[in-house]
Parts: sequence; structure tokens; C-alpha cells
Amino acid sequence: SMDVELRALHTMRVYSIVPRSTAAGREIVPTTWAFKKKRKPDGSFLKFKSRLVIRGDRQQEGLHAGETTHDTDGYAPVVEWGTLRMLLTLSVQHNLVTTQVDFNNAFVQAELPRPMYVDCPPGLKGTPGYEGLIMELHRSLYGHKFAAKLFYELVRKNLTSSTCGFTVSPHDHCLFLRHDCLVICWIDDAIFISRDSAGADDIISKLRSLDLQLDKECDDGGLEAYLGVDIASQPDGSLLLRQTGLIDRILEALDIANANPKDTPSTAVLG
Repeated sequence: SMDVELRALHTMRVYSIVPRSTAAGREIVPTTWAFKKKRKPDGSFLKFKSRLVIRGDRQQEGLHAGETTHDTDGYAPVVEWGTLRMLLTLSVQHNLVTTQVDFNNAFVQAELPRPMYVDCPPGLKGTPGYEGLIMELHRSLYGHKFAAKLFYELVRKNLTSSTCGFTVSPHDHCLFLRHDCLVICWIDDAIFISRDSAGADDIISKLRSLDLQLDKECDDGGLEAYLGVDIASQPDGSLLLRQTGLIDRILEALDIANANPKDTPSTAVLG
């Protein structure tokens, strides 16, 4: 998974390898690896994931006198759960098509306002031939203090462009509106809601023409899970939302996975 990550960064021209002297007078931020076992909503193993990340806790460049590293964090809005539930309800009532979309290497797609310099990844730093070399970043990496904000602004700019024609809801900045399609975003996970699958395919095609890299989560465009929540269609047409995988992990962490269930006595209603 580390090789996959480095190949993706190289393909997207995220960085250049330059001599350390190039960054004379500039901050050089350490890097590290973040490893994760990605799981399905039911808790079962999906794949290994590696991310090359910036040590944002060590990033100081851009701060003004008197500011701390927390004052300038690049927070990005995420869709409200109430908005998500409302749109899922509307999709059921009006028989709309929901298409889940994932932005590939999301933060890496956003360009930096100016290049920044970071150490070579652990495992590469100190390797013969790389002594005295660092990475000059042209695009954002995970861990960058402004990465989430830069990516949100990139998605917003492209969705509201004349090519796509969306407007931002005044009630939720991660809800984008168009007469024939709705888009909601939670960082790099998006749901397109349209009258038919052709509407979502059209938006995906236009976003790709604007150099955004994204794919459908399912080939048929169906929505089976979102943000770790199982979304199951019921025989009566309703949707059932559940988080069995999360609940099981909590029970295991608290060592009560094998606890026996017990009915809770109800209080008698006084006349």
C-alpha cells in the first residue's frame, strides 16, 4: 500500500525532489506515514491503506506574530446529518437515483498557493542517492494544516463553475443545488441525487473534464453505505440506517461483546 501511495503521488506530480539548499530560509516540515486497515460498515476487513502525511503539528510557516498552530487550521465544512437524512427521505419519496462518488487522493488534487518543502518519506530519507535531498510540494498532502479547506474550495469552485452550474445552499455549505441534480459532500465522499443515472454520469464527466479525479463507489451507482453507515433498502421502499460494525467494535473495546442481554423494567404509569 506504501508503493501504491508513492506511485499515485508521482503520477499526479505532487512533488519534485530538490536539493535541501533550494529551501534556504524556508521551513522544511517532517513527514510520516499513516497506516490504516479500512473496513466495511459491517466491520469486516476491506484493504490496507497507507498515506504519506505532513507533520502538521510541526508546521509553522504562514503564522503571524502571536498566533498558535490552532488559529489557522484549515477547517472545511461537512454536510449536516440532518441534510443527509432529509435528502435520503426525498430520494425515497420521489424515486430518485442516488450515486455515491469517491474523490481519489482527494487532498492531493488541490494545488498549494505556493510550493512548500518537506523531508523525504521515512524509509527513503537516508537512502543512498537521497542524502541532502528534500521534496518540494506543488499540491497539498494529508496533514497539511490547510488541506481540507483547500480541497473543499476546489470542489466548490468546480461545482459552481459555468461547466457544472450548481449553487451552494445557504443552509448547508456542503449541499450543492441544480434543477436536475443535488450533490452533498463530506470531504472526499459525495452523493449525487438525480432523476436518473444519466444525470449523475453527466456531472461526473464534467468534473473529470475539469481535471478532478473521482469514481463511482459501485458500478451500478447504488448507495449501500455512507460514512460507515449501512443503508439498506426495505421491502416497503424505506431505507434502514444502521452501524452494526461500529457497535460491535465499541462492545469489543469495552469487553462486553459477550454480555447477556437483559430487558429493562418499565416504570408503571401512574393513573
